[in-house]
Amino acid sequence: MGEAGNRRLSTAEPVLFAAIFPSPAALASISALQAELRQLLTGKISWVHPERMHVTVFFLGPERGRGLDFHDRIVTWALNEVGAGAFDLELSGLGMMRQRFGDGHRSIFLSGERCKPLVDLAARINRASNRPPHLTLARFRHRMDLPGCDFPPLVFRAERIALVRSVRDGPDFGYRVLHEWELARSRTPPPGRSPVTGSR
Repeated sequence: MGEAGNRRLSTAEPVLFAAIFPSPAALASISALQAELRQLLTGKISWVHPERMHVTVFFLGPERGRGLDFHDRIVTWALNEVGAGAFDLELSGLGMMRQRFGDGHRSIFLSGERCKPLVDLAARINRASNRPPHLTLARFRHRMDLPGCDFPPLVFRAERIALVRSVRDGPDFGYRVLHEWELARSRTPPPGRSPVTGSR
């Protein structure tokens, strides 16, 4: 793990991440917040379409090398380790960061760092190299300051998590859900070895 942080990836190279997709009601609220930001920000900004919005739980890196089965086992192991069931997912506060993969673009996001069940799940993998769980609202290249934008926490019920393939350029552009898990059906088995580190 962590390969994506050591080099730039082609935007046409498939990468994998684990994601939770907002409920329709939450998506409407997020879209309204995004519309408000559109009125406050200027410059060349690529706004994420609502149908592509998701909470990135953890970024797994390039698909090549270890393959889908390996990454599938990582997500399954993380779910079992924390005994992940359905939970109320809270997004609160705007943030900005520069990506360490692809073309190095910057992004504006809603943070999930105050949602303990979400953070606990994300922390099972790449604790040192992954960013806090977040939902990206926009991407851009130039420097800018975040506007003041007060809004109440956005909360929705997280009942499923997905393993997603993303390609940002080329004929395979877009997202593809490769596997989904129902969080409400997750259970906690005896501690097992991590498929990432081999440790318990």
